[in-house]
Amino acid sequence: MEKDKIRYVVNLYLGDITLSIWTTKNLKGAEDNFGYIEIGGNADQSKNCFWDNIDFFMDISNKAFRDECGKELEEKGFHIDDTRRVIRRLITRAKKQNLIK
Repeated sequence: MEKDKIRYVVNLYLGDITLSIWTTKNLKGAEDNFGYIEIGGNADQSKNCFWDNIDFFMDISNKAFRDECGKELEEKGFHIDDTRRVIRRLITRAKKQNLIK
């Protein structure tokens, strides 16, 4: 994204999970899928999970999700399969709204 332009961010929430996406001024997806996923929303940031590679989560398999994110989720008290399902649902909604490609 260009340095001096106003940035637009759309947040999709479901439960404790937030998908934040940078968009264009008419709220359509930017050239790249730039944004992040945050799980927790706790004031104590050490209890949250934060990932900033949306593309990685777009078509991730159950095994890859477990391998990459499972340990951190379990350590912080989140259920792996439920979290993956919610992330997939938020990404599907964002695709339908043309916020990501």
